[in-house]
Formats: sequence, structure tokens, C-alpha cells
Amino acid sequence: MKYVPLKLLKKDLNDMDIDEFMEALAKARYIQEIEENIMARAISKVFAERGD
Repeated sequence: MKYVPLKLLKKDLNDMDIDEFMEALAKARYIQEIEENIMARAISKVFAERGD
């Protein structure tokens, strides 16, 4: 529930059908990828500022 908080889901995970679950999973993966990109840019920026 790190990437898609329970409040944003239309139903409880146990009550979802497979299509609803796959939609929630796709949203979570998308948000995870965005977070990874943010972290990668931040790390790159730190090293660029240090001159390494």
C-alpha cells in the first residue's frame, strides 16, 4: 500500500475482481517507477554538484 494508499482504492483488495486488482497494480507500478526516477535524478544531481 506504499504506492497506492487504501483511501484511493475503490474497493478493499479482497473484494476486487481481477480487472480491478490489475488496474490497482498497474497504478502502483507506475507510481513506483516515478519514485525511482525521482530518486535517480536526485542522486545524479548530488554527484554532479560534487564534481565526481
